[in-house]
This record gives sequence, structure tokens and C-alpha cells, in this order.
Amino acid sequence: MSEILPVAFTHILDGLGDPVDDVGAVAASALIPVAAKILSDLPDQVEVTVRRLWDLLLEQDELAAACNSFMGLLAALLSSPLVHEHMSYVKSHMLSQVGVGYQCFMF
Repeated sequence: MSEILPVAFTHILDGLGDPVDDVGAVAASALIPVAAKILSDLPDQVEVTVRRLWDLLLEQDELAAACNSFMGLLAALLSSPLVHEHMSYVKSHMLSQVGVGYQCFMF
């Protein structure tokens, strides 16, 4: 896993933003089981990933199938106590966009 994740991660992250919702959903779903490894092995990618997911959720229709996968990955990342070490920009960015709405993601 430690060898594959760094190589595959950038491609999966690109898949999150694919214009086809199903591709983004599969990309997010692929990262959910390895969320803890992203935090430990790719700490420099945590902020980028959370920011990308947040932006995708802002653009998505809440009934879109991809929304469930995006929320699942976001929850998997944000529920870890380790994520707060990597949240400096993301927290202020999210709060500026939705005010106190970000608090619902803090577990």
C-alpha cells in the first residue's frame, strides 16, 4: 500500500474533478478505505484533498450520486484527529464560504 498510494493518488485526485459524476464518485470511494494512510503517508496532500472535496460539494447538486461519495471521503478525513494538523488554510477557507456551517463537519 505504501508504494502504490503515492503513485496512484494524483491520478485518483484528478478523477475527483472529472466532469462525469460517476468518475468522481468512484475516485472518492476508492480513497475512503485508505483515508488514514493519506493522513499518515501523504500529509502534504490532505489540505489539497479536503479543499477539492469541499469545492466539489459546493458545485454539486445534493441529490447527485457523487455527493454521497464526496461526503464519505470528507467524513473519513475530517473525523481523524490527525487532520487538524493539516487544516490551517482549509478551516479558514470553509468558514469564510459558509460561516458556521463548517462546524457540522467537526467531529
